[in-house]
Amino acid sequence: MIFIRDKTEWFRGECKNFGSVFSEQVAIDNCSVSGEGLQYAICQRQNIVTMANVDSRLQIEAKIINGKSRTSLECDIRAENSFHTISYKPTNPGKHYLQIKLSGRHVQGSLYTVAVAPPPDALRRPIRVIEGLSKPRGVVTNCRGELIVAEYKSHYVSIIAKDGKKKSFGGFGGFGAEKGKFNNPCGVAVDKDDNIYVSDSGNHRVQKFMPEGYFVTAVGCMGSGNAQFNLPLGVCFNKNKDRLYVCDQANYRIQSFAADLSYSRRCRNSVRIRLL
Repeated sequence: MIFIRDKTEWFRGECKNFGSVFSEQVAIDNCSVSGEGLQYAICQRQNIVTMANVDSRLQIEAKIINGKSRTSLECDIRAENSFHTISYKPTNPGKHYLQIKLSGRHVQGSLYTVAVAPPPDALRRPIRVIEGLSKPRGVVTNCRGELIVAEYKSHYVSIIAKDGKKKSFGGFGGFGAEKGKFNNPCGVAVDKDDNIYVSDSGNHRVQKFMPEGYFVTAVGCMGSGNAQFNLPLGVCFNKNKDRLYVCDQANYRIQSFAADLSYSRRCRNSVRIRLL
């Protein structure tokens, strides 16, 4: 599309009116787009983007596109002096795309990828509540999406299915010092095969169970030597899930074990170990 502006040009001693050429693409390239709304937005809130240097002969089109459903919403566009504001209000969190066009052509950078966060009040609300637990201390998920919870007061470890129902922990649990019994369990962890590790705090040991809760082996007793504990609390695995770290609380140290609970090394005071 070409527009002509009045312009006087002298040619062979005569004054001729040829006009000047207006290029849409040049005008589009001259405009600028800015604002946090180009990258981040909040769900169900108005998010703003500002455009400057927009030629009045260009038509602005803008819409926000849901990255998952590909549904789109038209943006509200308002002119304020030499600026234009584009506002949009996404209805769902997640990845979105902001499309801005001038007379049918994308501005530089469009489509913009926008990360839409849930509204702040939604972040404070739990997605789900599981009740009926007895002073839960440690919690972890396995590969099947089940929750493994250490119940401190009842001396039990529960496996909770996706539907919220408790599954049998291999017939083990309850107060005691025998294999599979607990005295105030605190921390839980799972390895790459979903085997369960429990810091049995009051018994000063760590126990290992099969994914269904059947006893495998244990390590530790009251003491301050290698592979001994004094009220162990938290347990966790490294990234490769082949090394278990145990918080040996009253001994003021961290001890490291292989997945079979064979002793590896310890860390205390200012000495640091690298989590491989």
